[in-house]
Amino acid sequence: MLNIIQRNTELDDNIWNLNFEFYQKTKLVMHKDYQNVEEFKQSTIKSLNENRNDNSFIILENDSVLGTFNFQINDKEEKVTLHLNIIESYYNSQLFQKIFETIGSKVDKRYKILIKTRNKIENDLLAKFRIDLNLEIEMFLLRKEDLNTKLLKEWEDKISTENQDFSLQFYDEIPDDKVEEYTSFFNELLNQMPEGKKETQKYNLTVDEIKKRYEDNKVNNGAIYSFIIFNNTGEMIAKSNVHIDKNDPSYPYQFMTGVKDSYRGKQLGRWLKSKMYTKLFEDFPEIKAIITEMYSHNKYIQNINSLIGYKNESVTREYIVDMNRP
Repeated sequence: MLNIIQRNTELDDNIWNLNFEFYQKTKLVMHKDYQNVEEFKQSTIKSLNENRNDNSFIILENDSVLGTFNFQINDKEEKVTLHLNIIESYYNSQLFQKIFETIGSKVDKRYKILIKTRNKIENDLLAKFRIDLNLEIEMFLLRKEDLNTKLLKEWEDKISTENQDFSLQFYDEIPDDKVEEYTSFFNELLNQMPEGKKETQKYNLTVDEIKKRYEDNKVNNGAIYSFIIFNNTGEMIAKSNVHIDKNDPSYPYQFMTGVKDSYRGKQLGRWLKSKMYTKLFEDFPEIKAIITEMYSHNKYIQNINSLIGYKNESVTREYIVDMNRP
């Protein structure tokens, strides 16, 4: 019999053991290696409490965990974001019906559901539940032993020489006198990304949101490394960002490299990456790999990252479910 059980402090030890076994089977390389089920349990409960997430569930059948899921509700956008991790061979109509019923008990039926999963949903289920594939995002790892340091040095020397009118600056916090321009530039780059989605969103980050990101990182002993290129008038024209957890810097996350439209073709992205990765591995020799994600159709950037040493790790698919569609 299929059961959906909320993940909370009241779960008995047997279910926590089953959940821990499932986690170990399905986790990716950068996910934490827990020493035992108790460590896994306490870490999970802490995360749920910090995120105030009471929408985290385990899918059970007899004495086996078939999967887990959690979702966040955005009432302003009338949207639910569902993170789904299921053993693929157990995908079926009953399972999806149970998941959608669980979500439907919390939100109005007009809400759209955005599914994020490493699983591939088969065509018969897509048709039955009116699910559309929105996009695919590939995750890559740059391991220390795969880093092409020779190529990075060549890029840095060549591109910096060809662009001597430009200056490249490093920041671990954006200065107050630059944060407004930085925020505007960030939004510009985000809204120019070639997403290839069926449904897109307009990014409009605020100065306060950017400042809060840096403040939250300080509280949690994290850091955001940024390299920014300025033209000869002092305007921001390219940038690259990486997030590092200083508590455990094993897997930094590269989350944005972008170049202003009118300055593309000068290989500024390669210059940024060469400086960023050199500094990261110098500052944090314990790094195991740098993580980055990109849209599957963005072959140009994938080719550049492949030259640096990135290797594909997994694919996340994003699906859209319109529960109110006729």
